[in-house]
Amino acid sequence: MRGPGIKRLYYSASDICFLVGIKTHTLKSWEEKFGHPKSSRSKSGRRLYKPKELEMAKKIKKLLDAGYSEEKISYVLKRGIPEGLLDPAEQPAGSNNQVKIIQEISDGLKDIMKELNESPSDQSKPTG
Repeated sequence: MRGPGIKRLYYSASDICFLVGIKTHTLKSWEEKFGHPKSSRSKSGRRLYKPKELEMAKKIKKLLDAGYSEEKISYVLKRGIPEGLLDPAEQPAGSNNQVKIIQEISDGLKDIMKELNESPSDQSKPTG
């Protein structure tokens, strides 16, 4: 039975996929690439996941959605470093560039505003 309020000892692969928002082949791929989420097998051979592995799958999805490369995700998962505590140099390349661009735009706008505020009386005087 699926439901956000139900806590269980184990989740099936289809439950994990439903709760994380991925396909079953993606889940299997993550197991091979990252070693997580780790599954055990039922007597019938179905893959079963503990609640902590559900959280790992959610973390992987969050990191991928944030633009992290597979190498960075492996690094984070192996060392147990929460993604919010990574050194800025270890953030995805796109996020560093975006911050620089935003800072440059902000600085440029500040300069323009400073110039506009310094010379309003000069612009109102008639020339000639």
